[in-house]
Amino acid sequence: MKHLLWVSLILLTSCRQAEVKLIPQRIEIQEPLMGTLFQVTTYATDLAAARREIQAAFDKARAIEVVATDYDPESELNRLCASPPQLSVKVSQTLFELLALAHATAEQTDGAYDPTLGPLTRLWRESWRLQQLPSSEHLEKARAACGYQFLELDPETRTVTLLKEGMQLDLGGIAKGYAADVIFNHLKNQELKQSLVVAGGDLRIGEAPPEKDGWTIGLQTFHLTPSSTKNLVNCAVSTS
Repeated sequence: MKHLLWVSLILLTSCRQAEVKLIPQRIEIQEPLMGTLFQVTTYATDLAAARREIQAAFDKARAIEVVATDYDPESELNRLCASPPQLSVKVSQTLFELLALAHATAEQTDGAYDPTLGPLTRLWRESWRLQQLPSSEHLEKARAACGYQFLELDPETRTVTLLKEGMQLDLGGIAKGYAADVIFNHLKNQELKQSLVVAGGDLRIGEAPPEKDGWTIGLQTFHLTPSSTKNLVNCAVSTS
């Protein structure tokens, strides 16, 4: 009888330990990317495996940064912009998908978002550096080189053609959100569905954390704490 009691106690203790191990634990990792700080928060029972998957997701985002940055003159994006007008240039799958998304967004917003505003953003950076507004002549020249209608994409050949002289592409308004989606989708595919990806002011939100009805999201302005919050799941938020 005593022997059976000891066996029962051992089995009960083992079961309780197994239950503790299955409780998802919170993991939070940050990486500098795209001129800001990316942060992934997720819940997992296997912490080592989750960290590996988060790092793999960050690697995918870093590959997007290398392709899409307009600060590096040797990036694929800038090499495309340096090509002669009217020349069809074959690009990587990553850059083509990003440009296709940017072009579709420009069409959907009737140009409110426009990935071809590079001449204007470069002019703004120069004006900021010199602390001097551009001349009307320089401003008009930059405007004349813009227009998403002059960005041509061919999905069959995966080529991109810049139809105007002096066109420059700027994906700063979409690349961070795209990278956040890539990170999120990688984690989701690895069954890390209770995840939050923060890319500066862009958030990609998954299923609710354990024992909660959502991720608590709030805007901090001039107050130390947000004046109001919302519990959100399975959506995206931009706080810009």
